[in-house]
Amino acid sequence: MPFIFNARSDWNLPPHIAFIWPELGNTCFSTPPCLLDTKEMSTNTTEKVTLARPWAARSALRSFFLSAVDKSASETVHFVQVGANDGRLADPIRPFIDAGHWRGLMIEPHPVYFEDLEALHGGRENIRLVNCAVAEKPGTMLLHHLAEEERAHFPRWARGCASLKKERLEHVLSGRRLDNEKLDPQRDIKSVRVDVRRLDDILAQENLNSVDILVADVEGFELQVLNSVDIASLNLRAAMVECNGVDSDSEGALAHRLQDAGLITFRFGDDLCAIHPERCKIELAQVFCFLGLDPVRLLE
Repeated sequence: MPFIFNARSDWNLPPHIAFIWPELGNTCFSTPPCLLDTKEMSTNTTEKVTLARPWAARSALRSFFLSAVDKSASETVHFVQVGANDGRLADPIRPFIDAGHWRGLMIEPHPVYFEDLEALHGGRENIRLVNCAVAEKPGTMLLHHLAEEERAHFPRWARGCASLKKERLEHVLSGRRLDNEKLDPQRDIKSVRVDVRRLDDILAQENLNSVDILVADVEGFELQVLNSVDIASLNLRAAMVECNGVDSDSEGALAHRLQDAGLITFRFGDDLCAIHPERCKIELAQVFCFLGLDPVRLLE
């Protein structure tokens, strides 16, 4: 069985985030002090309870995870991102791309989103862009997305929910209109036919034989992405794969596929983050700093 550590519920620490670092055995760390709010309980003024800010904690953990991948590579980090959207919306790797030493491939099927992606990254020598969807069987499929003319009536994140599964998109958008109107699929959801390719075919065409990190956010088709390539052949250091509440039943299958590449899988909020214990190491000093522990100052 693949090892999955659930940072939301293991050891009964909600709303805290807890996690295990493989190098430290079964050591448990609670949420870093900088991510905690503290309030006194009304029943006992001397007793305090810490309440984690889950979104901030997850964001910090994800950034720490990506920084560890960044530091594990001696020079350039080679990445593949499937489901890049416009390159801006909730893109966790953009800061590393902007820093200049991440080089890789960004794949996005939606033609409008891809135009935005080209406008942002098209001139970069370190980035290659591919306009298609990824699945086990090549061909064409309908991609379902929020209607552009209805964008103002939904939260900004809704533009990032395009999916090859229409019922999934309807579920995600239901009750999300800012004007409180009922979701009207004919009005609010549009579809466009897109090309579908296997990931191994794309990597072969782009002459990518080794990848440090794979990032996949394709709204319910993540397992199809992993099944379209020999994961072990990529020599991954790490992977970040979306697996939120709508698709949580696929968690075990995704972890099995990541285990095929020698990766250990952790859950960070809506993402499964996996690391190779030999290729992505985290220094103990980095963990202490993340926890908010400063080095002791020496007397002058």
